[in-house]
Amino acid sequence: MTEITKEFIIEEMNKISFFIQHSGMFDNFTPRSKNDLESLPVEWVEVKTDGEIELTEGGQKHWKSADLKGKLKDKDLFLKIDKSPDRNIYTLVYDNGTYKTSNMSKLKSIVESLESGETPKPKYLQAVYNVLQQKKMEIRKFIEEHYLKGLSDTPWEILISKDVSRIYIKMTVDSEDPAKIIDQLKSHNFYRMDSIGQYLKHLIKKANIESEDFIFSHRFLRIGMTAGFTVSIK
Repeated sequence: MTEITKEFIIEEMNKISFFIQHSGMFDNFTPRSKNDLESLPVEWVEVKTDGEIELTEGGQKHWKSADLKGKLKDKDLFLKIDKSPDRNIYTLVYDNGTYKTSNMSKLKSIVESLESGETPKPKYLQAVYNVLQQKKMEIRKFIEEHYLKGLSDTPWEILISKDVSRIYIKMTVDSEDPAKIIDQLKSHNFYRMDSIGQYLKHLIKKANIESEDFIFSHRFLRIGMTAGFTVSIK
């Protein structure tokens, strides 16, 4: 339970004052997202929005990009919010680290991890991505030789990419019969997809990253005469 001290009360009053002062901007968020922002353990001191501000009858401010500045544990914290009809992107910069997410709950988790001194998951995700990129050709060769052998005479292609919340390992091959390859990939005779997931977890663990913190899933791909699959890590 948080101890109710004079400093805590002043902190909370300053936070309430900040959000009231800029209520027109924060009213653009859903009530839940707004509550999450207000509950962050950050002492906000400044907010700026892009371009001209259009006020509606209700006083709301329409903006596409906002920059917030605050303090977390006496260190500067910067939060950039980029709005779009599909989703918001939150980019947080703190103590020489940059964290990016499109989920407000994840943003809250990142800030709470930073406050407690833990390493936020997005930083681990970037570390996993770096390891997989460095070992990309080794990964392609190992998976092809151990789990995809006999499926195709044509070499498999590999692509490793990342967005704000997931890593994607995509492997594809051109074939005269892509449907047959998909059927064989789906076959449980050799537990191909489960084995590929375990192999990737092993690589991550070897890099001293806790692989159990991540969720692995896969989906099959067929585009024209190309077949394959994508393993995602989040």
